[in-house]
Amino acid sequence: MSSLAGLFGLKNPQKISYNNPELNNRSRSRIVTSYILAKIREVGYYFSFGCSLISPFNSFRKYYSVSPENSWKEDNQGLYLLIHGLMGHPSIWNSHLAKLHQIHPEAEIKAPFVAHKGNCSLEEASASLLKMVKDYAKRNSGKPICLIGVSNGARIAAYLETTLRKEDLNPKIKVSAIAGPFLGTKVINILKKLRIARFLFHPSITNDLEYDSNKAKALIEDMKKSPSKTYEFYATVNDSRVFPFRSSLPELSCEETHLIVSGYGHNGIVKGVRDEQLKKVVEWMKS
Repeated sequence: MSSLAGLFGLKNPQKISYNNPELNNRSRSRIVTSYILAKIREVGYYFSFGCSLISPFNSFRKYYSVSPENSWKEDNQGLYLLIHGLMGHPSIWNSHLAKLHQIHPEAEIKAPFVAHKGNCSLEEASASLLKMVKDYAKRNSGKPICLIGVSNGARIAAYLETTLRKEDLNPKIKVSAIAGPFLGTKVINILKKLRIARFLFHPSITNDLEYDSNKAKALIEDMKKSPSKTYEFYATVNDSRVFPFRSSLPELSCEETHLIVSGYGHNGIVKGVRDEQLKKVVEWMKS
């Protein structure tokens, strides 16, 4: 496989194997510089996020709502559903939304709020999104659906895919996951040991996100039954929330793609992989 994406987070993330010497034998200076750069980019993300919340000119708000009665364009070329993470906000996708509107305006594009900001069970967080995707699949038979999720939104995307498949809707579907805690995260284990997790999150989500939890393993088993090349996974070695970062790279044996970058944090990776990710999913949607 090709080498680790560069110190400064290359625009083109690279496939990588876990025993790749460039990943495991990085110099101390390279590790430190990558860590610092990731933190700087996280600060930049939060500054941009704050500006988007207070700006009266946020033109992306039209993508944020889920209507009980969706109106789909008759000539649309597919659906992009972008799903934010735990306690997150749809504005994390603003740069994706701008780019998608530019390169694939014929498609339906949605980036709605997740119920309870995802601070609930996976099923409850997914309910309104599942209803919307089912409606699209039934009324747009044969048209492709691309689910793009970050963090807990990546788990929701996987849950939507596996549920649609179990219900025999079987649309043409792609899941592109960024920094998803598919195996859970040891951060939650630490918070539970310190007895503070219950003050931050609902018990259902902390149980789900415990590292190597039964819920995590069950979801991955369902994902393993997906058609070949359904999944692609993006991760960053500088992820301080999904630990270890390999939790974002489950092995499905379904010709999935694993891609990894450095120099980006848990939120900054979204913009860092945007161009490469959208190039891949738009090519798939139009194929």
